[in-house]
Amino acid sequence: MGKVLRADGSVKSSVLPYLRVSTEDKGQDPKRQLLSIASWAEREDFQLLGPEEDIGTSASKVPALERPFFIRACERAQAARAAGLIIETPDRFSRMDPMLAVWEFVEVEKRFGLDIYFACVPLSYQATPMGRLVIFLQMASSHQWVIDHTAKVVSGMLRKKAEGAKFGRKPKNLRADELDQVKELRRKDRKEGQKGWETIAVIINEQRGVHRLTDKKEAKEQGVSSGSLRRMATQGLFGSDEMRREDRKGGTPDETDSSPSRASDQPADILPSGGGGT
Repeated sequence: MGKVLRADGSVKSSVLPYLRVSTEDKGQDPKRQLLSIASWAEREDFQLLGPEEDIGTSASKVPALERPFFIRACERAQAARAAGLIIETPDRFSRMDPMLAVWEFVEVEKRFGLDIYFACVPLSYQATPMGRLVIFLQMASSHQWVIDHTAKVVSGMLRKKAEGAKFGRKPKNLRADELDQVKELRRKDRKEGQKGWETIAVIINEQRGVHRLTDKKEAKEQGVSSGSLRRMATQGLFGSDEMRREDRKGGTPDETDSSPSRASDQPADILPSGGGGT
């Protein structure tokens, strides 16, 4: 349960730590976040529940309420009757438009009956108008960092591209059957105009059991491929036995499969690469 009875008969509320680290967060560590949160919880007299780690999810690209691990944190806290979630700093929660983050605050309370607390701000200050303004400004600052960083990256890429540099993923090493499939998809594409190179790459990835939009940790825990995780989750079969059976129908080689193929003497860029990371 989310409440602890003290010796004097009073009740001590609990909070659930949400620890997020993305591939863009250099030097971030869930354990360090938890130490900061633990200090806050001791000062504010909260009981800490087991943390929920969200590894590899970008707060600048994925809203909180679209993250499987954030939703699971909310569901666990709700089931434990906790007071809410505790997050180290606002940028661990969101780096998107701060207006979206404010809506998500309200939606979390509406859906799960939970508050969201930040370990960087004293509890007594967080509920005040000025405290909320400080939190909003921190989220706005995080969002502005994303805008500035993106502008710098794009500028640098354009400069390098003008110098002859190439960007994108390494081309896939296609097997013979995959090469035949790509040719057929391209033939249909020219005729029907339905599939581009990026869509074809996704199709090949799905067949291999991988996907460029991936929840790797969740997929590992569920015992399925990340591509199947995304596909089955949209069908309401997240984590079900049917999901596992669907994923394990037939063998799917890893994306780095180096099986011999008739494509071995083809140009390396037979299949142009897709977008960037997660």
